[in-house]
Amino acid sequence: MTTPPLTCPECRAPLTGTAACTSCGLPLVGPLAYRLWQVDQQLALLAQQSHQLQDDRGRLLARLRAGETGPAPVTAPASTSWAGSGPTVLPPRHETSPQQVQNTLLTLGTILLAGAGIVFTAWAYRHLGDTGRASVLVALTAVAAAAPVTLLRRGLTATAESVAAVGVVLSLLTAYALRRAGLAEDVDVSSYWCAATAVLAAAAGGYGAVVPVRVARWASVLLAQLPLPFVLERVQAGPATASVVLAAQAGADALVAARSRLPRDVRALTGLLGGVLALGSLTAGAAAVVDHERGAWGGFTILAGVLALGAWQATDQGLRDALAAPVVPLLGVAAWAAARPELTSTQEPLVLVAVAVLGLQVVGLLPRDRRLGAAAGALAVTVVTLVVEAEAVLEALAGPFTWLADPWSRSEGTARAALGPDLAWDGTVVTLIVLAGAALAVVTAGLVLDRVPMTLAPTTVLLVLSAVTLPLGLATSYEDALLLLLVVAGILATAGLVLLPRARLVAVSLIASGAGAGLLAAVWSTADEDATLVVLAVVASLYAGLALALPGALTGAALVLGAAELAAYGVHQGLEADQVGGLLLVAVAACSVPALLLRLDHRWGAEAAGVTVAVAAVACAVDDPGWLSWVLAGTGLAALVVSTRRDRRAVGLVGGLLLSASSWVRLADAGVTSPEPYVAPLAVLALVAGWLRRRSHPTASSWEAYGAALMTALVPSLLRSFADDSPTRGLLVLLAAVAAVLVGGWAKQQAPLVIGGAVALVEVLRLLAPYADALPRWLLLAGLGLLLVLVGATYEARLRDLRRLRERFDRLA
Repeated sequence: MTTPPLTCPECRAPLTGTAACTSCGLPLVGPLAYRLWQVDQQLALLAQQSHQLQDDRGRLLARLRAGETGPAPVTAPASTSWAGSGPTVLPPRHETSPQQVQNTLLTLGTILLAGAGIVFTAWAYRHLGDTGRASVLVALTAVAAAAPVTLLRRGLTATAESVAAVGVVLSLLTAYALRRAGLAEDVDVSSYWCAATAVLAAAAGGYGAVVPVRVARWASVLLAQLPLPFVLERVQAGPATASVVLAAQAGADALVAARSRLPRDVRALTGLLGGVLALGSLTAGAAAVVDHERGAWGGFTILAGVLALGAWQATDQGLRDALAAPVVPLLGVAAWAAARPELTSTQEPLVLVAVAVLGLQVVGLLPRDRRLGAAAGALAVTVVTLVVEAEAVLEALAGPFTWLADPWSRSEGTARAALGPDLAWDGTVVTLIVLAGAALAVVTAGLVLDRVPMTLAPTTVLLVLSAVTLPLGLATSYEDALLLLLVVAGILATAGLVLLPRARLVAVSLIASGAGAGLLAAVWSTADEDATLVVLAVVASLYAGLALALPGALTGAALVLGAAELAAYGVHQGLEADQVGGLLLVAVAACSVPALLLRLDHRWGAEAAGVTVAVAAVACAVDDPGWLSWVLAGTGLAALVVSTRRDRRAVGLVGGLLLSASSWVRLADAGVTSPEPYVAPLAVLALVAGWLRRRSHPTASSWEAYGAALMTALVPSLLRSFADDSPTRGLLVLLAAVAAVLVGGWAKQQAPLVIGGAVALVEVLRLLAPYADALPRWLLLAGLGLLLVLVGATYEARLRDLRRLRERFDRLA
């Protein structure tokens, strides 16, 4: 045998003995090239061994299928050594294995033979007649049935399977030919094929038991699925009957698939066909529900039972949960379909939520390792019921907020009619029951699955929603609705306070539910003037009591509600909006008290409430300069009071700004065009006070000492310079700001640097603005180019420093 020439490992071009490949230039000498040659030799050896083992495996399987038990032939292993200096002949590369070639040929042959049988049946009808055609097909079927026996005896297993597949096709064609020849001509077509497929299924099963070919077993399973559909066609069964029959057949398939004594391929195919029939049953059941058939529940019930049985027998946890998950939903649909003719459309969700709750209670009786899938299915049913009632729940939740745009305009009516200025609730008492049932289902699921903490949040939400819809569902009056919400809020909050020392998570959930119900009552009360004055006070007191146990957010909410009560009382007494803003200063002062007394992790709610109320006060007084000045001054004083705490020193800067703003508003209202005589003395006093503070407290920051003084000195003049036609004031402000920057740089203090720099920048931009249009456009390009050059130079310098550092490190090594 001629040795093939050596080729380049990179481009496969023939080698000519040179030190490099003449085609791609790959070096072929040296240690690396030698190692690459060794790797190629090992890969060639492994490929040769793999092909040899694949051939041995195919021969051994064929002998085992033929029933042989004799000694195995001894195959010499491939050599594990190779020449160290000479070339090794690489085996030819095969893109397909012999097994793949064999299967391809047999599959194509089977298809061609089956097609030939079909064509022969059509041709013989014209030339041989019905009887002749049936006789020929019977003879060919017998030959196809006998041939696998001989083929298996000779070890040709794959060929035997192919011939058996042809025999199955010929048997179906034979049944068709016999029918055309007059067999059972008094029987209708559906009944004939029902009997024919049953006989063929039994024959295929018996044949597969005698002759060990898989095709016969598969044909038996497939043909066994057909008689019942032909029966349904014969009796013209409706969707409900079809759903029940198909579900029963799917259950039978599941039982067959569960028998461990049957071959694995038979069980797998039977299970797959059972799943297909289950889908058919669901489709037929859905059609029966649409057609309002009373028996539509039957198929869903049978499928639920089949899945429950399969989940009980399954050993794999994932499969068990997957089979158990649809059980409760199927039972829910079955119960809904059964009760649907007796219920109105609004009552139908009651059936689903009842099934979910009862299903979870039954799940609780199962072993712990069998609960997850079924519980998940029950929760899915619960979610469906909530989706059905979602529109009514959203209306109940969002409707009262519409009163905020048109407060104190309610007319007489029930709670449903008073939900909003232009709203009428579309829900019923069913909505309330569904929400309560959903909350019960979630709690039950948490207990069943031992995951109570995970269910606290959804349970809390459902409890709040139940409280929201309670007066609407009961169709009470508006006054009774508010009273009912307040009572529910008080009960939930009290229960939470009682449980707080023993079960904190449950207690917090109950407290949150009570707070939510109280908040809704407060919002809903804005529809009526008297209700607002009463309910806001009650809810604020409730929140204050809860804040004693859980300070923080509840503290802030109590203070905000108290401020709202104060504002509502002012409006009730006939105060104007700006006067109400002044009245809210009392609430701002009240917010500063807990901000001083509480700990850091508790006072943030009071601080947030103070900011909220201060913003509301300013918004109310913004149209009256006098009241606006007083409100700004009051909020500034409150901020200065809070800044007395060591960790809130920065708030003093805000207080100084508010006080300055108060002065600016007053000066603007008086028509003063030169603020310097008014603010300069205050700025000098503030600077002196800051200097004295720095001397007594060296650790105080420059912001605490000089921030408010610098803002008072510079900002009013800066703002006034925008209204001057002369640049004189602006230049003086610029000089003062630059001076502050220089002093800050000399003293290394941040406040003068930042404040002076910001004021100087704004003033420079203001002074240059009139000349912007006159500047040539090349200045913009030049400026951008200079910026890019500077950035590039900085980047290059950093790279140079890194390079030098790496060189020094290398020298150390």
